[in-house]
Amino acid sequence: MIVEQYRGCPVPPEGWKHVAEILSDISDVIQRMPTIPGSFNVLAEIAAFPVRVPAEGIALRPIDGFYVTDRASKYAKVFRERVALLEFPDSVPVTRIRPLLESDILKDSIRYLDSHVTKRSLPQGKQVLDSDATERYSSRVEYIARYVRLVAVAASTDREGVILVQSR
Repeated sequence: MIVEQYRGCPVPPEGWKHVAEILSDISDVIQRMPTIPGSFNVLAEIAAFPVRVPAEGIALRPIDGFYVTDRASKYAKVFRERVALLEFPDSVPVTRIRPLLESDILKDSIRYLDSHVTKRSLPQGKQVLDSDATERYSSRVEYIARYVRLVAVAASTDREGVILVQSR
């Protein structure tokens, strides 16, 4: 009934809290069961999860309609305004829902944010030459070049056909 009531529209705070409490109760029940009855499989098919959708607010979505943050939530703040993220009110911590999310019913359908994040550096600002780093690496290049010449000379002057390499 709740899913039908909020289909296609934002969920008000009291509805959000109510849905979160129902899901946490289901999670508690699942945690105590040795096997999960087939009737619980409907959770993988209906829009029963509160999700913060950018520019819409909280909406109910099916399990494949959002991302779940990792336990440390290190990407939640960065992506909260960019992608649909599972979100619960402060009164119901996500840790209470983890048994449901990690259950046989849902675990194969969950999309974790961490595994979909591609890390890449984007330099910004004016390009400035770092003279200290340039000097440090320039001096190492000269050392490596001298070492390579020394090894090449030693290899060409070996009388018995064995290449001599000194390691440091």
